Amino acid sequence: MIKNIKNSSDIIFKNSALMQPVILFILFIMFFNMFMGNNVLYNPKMGIIFILLTVLLFSAFLSGWLYMVKWAVDNYKPFDKSDSEYAVKIGKYNIDTLKKFFIGVGEYFIPIVIVVVLSIIISDFLIYCGLKLFHIGSLDFLIKTLSSQTVKDLPVINNNQLIFLGYITLVTFVFHYLTLFWLPEIFYKTRNSFFAFFKSIGFLFRHFLTSCILYVFLIFCFFAFQIVSIFAMFNQILVLIMFILFLYLIAYSFVLIFMTYKNILLKNEIQKINEKDVFVKSNKEDDNVL
Repeated sequence: MIKNIKNSSDIIFKNSALMQPVILFILFIMFFNMFMGNNVLYNPKMGIIFILLTVLLFSAFLSGWLYMVKWAVDNYKPFDKSDSEYAVKIGKYNIDTLKKFFIGVGEYFIPIVIVVVLSIIISDFLIYCGLKLFHIGSLDFLIKTLSSQTVKDLPVINNNQLIFLGYITLVTFVFHYLTLFWLPEIFYKTRNSFFAFFKSIGFLFRHFLTSCILYVFLIFCFFAFQIVSIFAMFNQILVLIMFILFLYLIAYSFVLIFMTYKNILLKNEIQKINEKDVFVKSNKEDDNVL
């Protein structure tokens, strides 16, 4: 795991091409929201169109970008800084990675759309169950809590609402853990999103210790980032810097997940080959004895 963490960090630092689509997509969505803003608020039909377009755009971005991540992980090698062609090789590594974006969109758009839609449906269902289970009428209190600028603006939360927040936190952690290898399963094994979901869960529990260490490490990274962000929230420049670092952290988490998944696959394949060799050798020895 330590090697995966180190190599994933190296990929993020050396392959800046991975961040270009992320930043461009964020900027595009910001302008898209500004353009559609008033129409969405006062026109329900435009709201539905906005949601559909956002889902399609996000799916297109995710399919192309994750294919870039996969390619960057598959073609990573420690580049020697003392090499006279170090800069040339790094540049080629970046350019080749960037070229994979539209290939990924063409090959994985449909499976990723299904993943995004299923994730939205499952999330909404879990929220609906929580609202009914704890007898909460709406999410107004949560919206007010998230939009509060000061402590005085925070709404009063009753016991049921507090338990609901704990429920949402718990199911979010569980859902993210169960789907940890869902996307790598699609890009490495099967493009059937439904089969990939169940196969990834099986893969997760077959490598339970590794997946737990990976998930705990990612939670620690995001938690540490949130703590640091608290001290930067009063300065606009620092907020911008932290936002960029947050994008890098998200990219790093996906690279690490793909790296871990790929290395487990390679380890399993090597183990199968070794077992096959042992089986063949034992049969030959038995034949010689006979």
